[in-house]
Amino acid sequence: MVIFQDYKLYKFLGLITFLLFVSCSEENKSPVSTISESRTTEEIYTQACAFCHDRGMAGAPIYANTFSWGQRVDKGIDTLTYNVKYGLNAMPAMGLCADCTDEELRAVVQYMLDSLD
Repeated sequence: MVIFQDYKLYKFLGLITFLLFVSCSEENKSPVSTISESRTTEEIYTQACAFCHDRGMAGAPIYANTFSWGQRVDKGIDTLTYNVKYGLNAMPAMGLCADCTDEELRAVVQYMLDSLD
């Protein structure tokens, strides 16, 4: 029996398990892929980002909370969008929006940055 002594590893594995569960749940499956023009940036945020970014899960910067964003804002929209697309730390690539376009990802990042004003 393997015993994990690193609490951070437990947290990381728990987050990954949860994200896989959420992204594979029946609620998130649709027989036809969503047409990107039919959804707003707010809808994408609510469906794909809010679960982690409303709670600050695994260090995610909290929506509309300037303090939690810290120096991330200084990285700029291009770097932040790159991090969303390819993943960073506990956030998987594309977050929970596997069907988002690059433009949608950038719009959602901008939506979150705009909440800090």
